Amino acid sequence: MKLLFAGLAFLAGAFIIPTGWLNDDTAKLSVTVMGLLAAGILPTISLLVGGLATPSKTPKKLYELERKSEALLNGMILTLGICLIGCIAVFAYFILPSKSIWKIPKTSLSIDLAKYLNIAIHAILFTCLVMCVDRLRLVVIAFQKGHKARFELAISESKQKITDRMKGTNDITKLNRPDNEFGKVINTGEASNH
Repeated sequence: MKLLFAGLAFLAGAFIIPTGWLNDDTAKLSVTVMGLLAAGILPTISLLVGGLATPSKTPKKLYELERKSEALLNGMILTLGICLIGCIAVFAYFILPSKSIWKIPKTSLSIDLAKYLNIAIHAILFTCLVMCVDRLRLVVIAFQKGHKARFELAISESKQKITDRMKGTNDITKLNRPDNEFGKVINTGEASNH
């Protein structure tokens, strides 16, 4: 499905979107958008990986957190690759010669190579931009899943602490019963002076 989505974006960029949409200003804007996305993904990856480094988690919970995080991390790394490909396409746009005629030997045919490279660059960049905008949701999903996993782990640790405190007691009132001195009135002598 993702490959089909990318293919449709590539075809739209190559044949439907006019090649004039890419100029110096839109190229700079494209690099800025992809750079901001990459700048948001890098700390998110760090946050997800850092969530695995807490020693108080049980092995079962660590495996669960790792399983949930792995797909997100792979998706974010793929998004960084898409951003890099898009930036390379912009770089190629700036260094591409405006005319490059390739003559086919022993024939009178010639191909305007620059024209077809320009179409390919437009299609690649358009595909990268569409995929990057689509993948913005990964950052939000990563924060939501990370928050949920940390909440579940906190609840689990809290339940474990309560269970550990209750071991060795048969009656819950023994856990909360005050000692004999609780509530005792102490005469400090100040009240008798008045």
